[in-house]
Amino acid sequence: MEMLQNLITLVQIFRHTPLWVWGLLAALVLLGYLQSKTRSISKQRVVIVPAAMLALSLNGIASTFGLNLLLIGVWTSITLAVVAANLFLRLPEGVAYAAAADRITVPGSWAPLVFMMLIFLTKYTVAVKLALSPELRHLEPFAAGACALYGVCSGFFLARAVEIARASKRMLSEVIV
Repeated sequence: MEMLQNLITLVQIFRHTPLWVWGLLAALVLLGYLQSKTRSISKQRVVIVPAAMLALSLNGIASTFGLNLLLIGVWTSITLAVVAANLFLRLPEGVAYAAAADRITVPGSWAPLVFMMLIFLTKYTVAVKLALSPELRHLEPFAAGACALYGVCSGFFLARAVEIARASKRMLSEVIV
């Protein structure tokens, strides 16, 4: 009986999800799939996906919990910690810069899709949990946990962009010297 009730609740959740949410999910899956392929991009494109994911992440915090300084601090701390960790890991590997064409070749990876889905699922799950239990909005551990997840994802995209920029600058300096 409980399993049937859970299934009915799940169907109700999906029925009350606006259509644009499914469109956003499809767009993110497509974007993540495209990131899985090795591609040649301009320097400007290096910042587009991280900027979009940072905006989506911050929007998730602001629209759900407001501009709470503690929560923004959690998000910022985790984001910067992930970026700092990647300064040592130097991911993604295999970035190549073609100075003549002024293009950067970025190896394909499924990791961006994973982190895009994590941002989407965090935002979706938080929205559902708050619809079912509005009092969670004021529960700091719940809010901080969501912000920490957003921070991990934001940090991943920002760290990736920083490393691509660093790798292309290293390659450019090697060509010049």
